[in-house]
Amino acid sequence: MSLYEFGARAWATETKEMSYHFLEYGWLQVCIQSPDVVLMLKSGVKDSKRNDYYDGDIVKVSKLTFESSGPLPENLVVRLYGGMFQLFRGREPLMGLYLGYIADGEVIGNVYENPELLGGEGTDTE
Repeated sequence: MSLYEFGARAWATETKEMSYHFLEYGWLQVCIQSPDVVLMLKSGVKDSKRNDYYDGDIVKVSKLTFESSGPLPENLVVRLYGGMFQLFRGREPLMGLYLGYIADGEVIGNVYENPELLGGEGTDTE
């Protein structure tokens, strides 16, 4: 599967704009090499409303595939971490909790455009 089929988006830190179309213009190398662009890969998994999960997305998780000791619903962050798309609580990785464990979740924003959805813990979730 090529990167284009897999998908990505780019966040321009200077202009504060998200681009979903930069791959069509052949700007991938520029995006990867620029310190002013954050490249976010698409996971290949969709939420309950058929929206794609991307690295950096904020997901309102209403139900997991197992009993959770944490309060639900909860806003968690999708991060490409340790070779897979895992869920974070703010800056805290929830080790072993990856997208496959979401039984009911919805993308409600991302850490760059909607940091307020995390209670002030925005883009510094890497």
